[in-house]
Amino acid sequence: MRSIYMDNRWPMLQQEKEKGKASIYVFEKDGRKIVYPFVKRAAGTVDGIEYFDLVTPRGEAGIRFENCRTEDRPQMAAAFDEAFAKYCAEERIVAEFIRFSPWHDHYAGLTGVYELNIHGNVYCNDLTCDFFMEEYPSNERQKIRKAERMGMEVQFGNDERFIENFLKLYCYTEERFDACDYYRLDKAFVEKCIEMFPDEMLFAQANLDGKAVSSTMFFLGPDIAHGIFCGTDQQYRNTNANKVTMYHVALYASEQGKELFDWGGAKQGSPVEMFKKRCTKEFPYYRGTKIRDEAIYAKLVEQVGGPRENFFPAYRKG
Repeated sequence: MRSIYMDNRWPMLQQEKEKGKASIYVFEKDGRKIVYPFVKRAAGTVDGIEYFDLVTPRGEAGIRFENCRTEDRPQMAAAFDEAFAKYCAEERIVAEFIRFSPWHDHYAGLTGVYELNIHGNVYCNDLTCDFFMEEYPSNERQKIRKAERMGMEVQFGNDERFIENFLKLYCYTEERFDACDYYRLDKAFVEKCIEMFPDEMLFAQANLDGKAVSSTMFFLGPDIAHGIFCGTDQQYRNTNANKVTMYHVALYASEQGKELFDWGGAKQGSPVEMFKKRCTKEFPYYRGTKIRDEAIYAKLVEQVGGPRENFFPAYRKG
């Protein structure tokens, strides 16, 4: 199953948000490949020498195998690790943080290379079935139908009008959740998304009372549609406008032949998680971590006054 996160344009789009430079490392052996998209970030300076770390870009793509049977993956992974260790030494890379795809089991072939942990869940609709009847509980279906009876309609597009309405509505999300810079958006970034993905990026905009009241920014991958950001006018929160837009994005993606609609993840126990869990199936996803240079890593941690709890690398916070 193919995701937009596997597109070679995706790391390039996200490199500014990840505060680094995007690259795609490809390891080939006997007709098989390991593809590793990452963003190389400045990690710090030790004894006058600059060091770096790697992170996979926003979304869940991680490292993936291509043309490689499951039983051959451990051997392939070992060969990759040997080659990539040399690359890291040459490039002064200290550590790696990888977000693996929840729709593939590529992580399982890399257990001998990376420390793996479940990082959370993403929430998806299965578009190969009647997801509205099978995955939406009765009360959620009633809320959507009620909103539509009230006159709520959803439009799709990515022109200037949709951009302006989305940014205005997304401000409510930024304020409500006190979003950090990573989750804040400006017009330049949104326009760059459209420039790089003109045929894949759209907005679903819910209208009521003659105005835009909710908007979801989403991408259409080859097999998976991804809802990335959304915003709703707080005066219309009780109209279930956000639920209506998400339902219509899934419906639109289904009509385009997609297999899944990805609502994204959420912090465990949060209201956002509860909102997403009501109408979707859960897909757990793994993170992988590795320290490539223990001595430099320890010095970078020491420079920030000790390890920062619940962060990797431990010298970073966010």
